[in-house]
Amino acid sequence: MINNTQPKHFCKRFIICLIAFGCLSILVQIQMTMGIDGYFQKMFQDTPHHIRKLFTHMDEVFAPANDLYFAFIISAIILSVSVCKHHFAEGLHATSLLAGSTAIAGAANVILKPVFGRIRPDHSSGFSYPSAHAMLAFAFFVPLFYLLSRHILNRTRRYSIITIGLIPAFVIGFSRVYLEKHYVTDIAGGFLLSAAIFFGLLFLNQQLAPLHQ
Repeated sequence: MINNTQPKHFCKRFIICLIAFGCLSILVQIQMTMGIDGYFQKMFQDTPHHIRKLFTHMDEVFAPANDLYFAFIISAIILSVSVCKHHFAEGLHATSLLAGSTAIAGAANVILKPVFGRIRPDHSSGFSYPSAHAMLAFAFFVPLFYLLSRHILNRTRRYSIITIGLIPAFVIGFSRVYLEKHYVTDIAGGFLLSAAIFFGLLFLNQQLAPLHQ
């Protein structure tokens, strides 16, 4: 069952997130974000160091490649169950949203990181902007919890469940800043771009829904 929200709302959110990502990217490129990045870097370093191992372990479990793996496995299960229950259109919608979000986010990250070429805070290998961990965490958890909420009629409960999906994404983003692998604007950029991908896929699913019925 596809959410009844008008496609134009998803389209507007897609455009807003994409413009916000573009504006942030410009600020990052002209180094106008160093002040806020430095502030959050210092603030996060005040976090008790005994949780460093927890964040390190979380980074390994929810590495971008693992998020892709989880998304495709869950999508395959959803599609298989939907076919068995003769709900192919519903399964296709869920699969395209979950697997599609993570796949597009992963591809976009691989393409964009060398374009921006931002050095990591700890000067380790690879580029920093946008954060792959942030992008893939958002692209995995938010669509997953959106799909879990789609049959709930109460709007407050539905939004509450979707909001829960943001928690692990934010925690993973926080861990990357704490471990000095990313600046806070790397995380924000990753979230904004994945949000644009998510809303763009919701819009496309709404537009193509009549063809799947």
